[in-house]
Amino acid sequence: MAKWSRGSSVSGTIKDARAAIDTHEYDKAVRILHELEKDDPDAYKINEYLGWAYLNVKNFEKCEHYFNRLVGLFPDDLSAKVWLGRAYFNQRKYDEADEIYKAVREIDPEYGPGVEYHGYNYYERGDFKNASEAFRELTQIDPNYVYGHHWLGRSLHDLGEFEAALLALSRALEIAYSWDEPWWYLARSHQNLDNDDLALQGFERYYEFTDKKDWAWYGKAGVYYKNKEYEKTRDLLLKSVEINDDMLHFWSFLGDVYDELEDYEKAVEAYRKTIAIDMKYYWGWYGLGSALCDLEQYDKSDAAYGEAAKLSPEAGLPWADIAYNYFKREDYEKAEEYLQKAEGVEKDLKEVMCYRARIALKQGDKESAYELLLALVASNAPCKACLPDKDDFEEIWKEDAFKELSKESEFATPKTN
Repeated sequence: MAKWSRGSSVSGTIKDARAAIDTHEYDKAVRILHELEKDDPDAYKINEYLGWAYLNVKNFEKCEHYFNRLVGLFPDDLSAKVWLGRAYFNQRKYDEADEIYKAVREIDPEYGPGVEYHGYNYYERGDFKNASEAFRELTQIDPNYVYGHHWLGRSLHDLGEFEAALLALSRALEIAYSWDEPWWYLARSHQNLDNDDLALQGFERYYEFTDKKDWAWYGKAGVYYKNKEYEKTRDLLLKSVEINDDMLHFWSFLGDVYDELEDYEKAVEAYRKTIAIDMKYYWGWYGLGSALCDLEQYDKSDAAYGEAAKLSPEAGLPWADIAYNYFKREDYEKAEEYLQKAEGVEKDLKEVMCYRARIALKQGDKESAYELLLALVASNAPCKACLPDKDDFEEIWKEDAFKELSKESEFATPKTN
């Protein structure tokens, strides 16, 4: 939080203060405004500009103070209320901001800033439905306001309404073709609709207009990864980390790719880099546990999964995978202990059924394994890592009921582990 020295005064007019704000000289602006405030503390512009200055230096408490004062002095001024809402928003006081924006919209439903910032408040809270409704209203208030269309598209994308998102984002690009952000969400929407060529074209346009080339490669990598083109995915992600080696999502994704390429040593390096960036990132620890398991370093794998379990106590998967490590050690009693622990945290976890089926097969209980496998196929459980060994699986797979159920499942193609 910025602190301002009041030790020396700077003389100037309100115009000088505004000029200082426009040139981002916020320290100078604040000094001028505090001098002016001594003689006229209730002046609209003095309080407004002080609020702006403190907003820009992220001193949100002082920003709130001056906009609150402004609202008190000018209770009918909608602009002051919206700015106060922004002060609350930036302090994550979303309930207070929501009350302000609702009040503004009740007074004037077509006051654009009130609708717009209410939309941002909804979006930040993860309420994408209400956010999309607010931004849709904004596009009706001003059909040529690019932010309305863009944020409508983003909200619809996050709701999973990808076709509708494409329409909104395309409209945003009609207004501002060279703005990079709509291209990103346009590409992601195409990707989610399996329009891979259009997704790649969107990421190419994003690359053309953005300064964030690392994210452009990351976006394209996601398309290639979905199509199991892992070498291309790896090469793009290596470009991303070359530009920005402090982005955990790049390293975590790279770890996943190395895992698919069965380059487990490299996967371990990538996941360790992820964890070095953020020790509290669940997927970094979980991925590390998986890669260490593939290297048969089971004790280290157990420890990594344990860290993941601490970070996400509601997740049963780390405990299930510790059970798998004990299965690999042929300690089936200990494996069952951890499977029960996983069930106690997260019920109906498909991996628990997978591992129990594998244990049953190893112990010669094919009837129990068969029942578990039928249940897994019926739920189309995507548990590639825990499929039974090929020979055992094929013997059960010959059963008519199992074969019929497995036609559209990953289980239809037996794989070894």
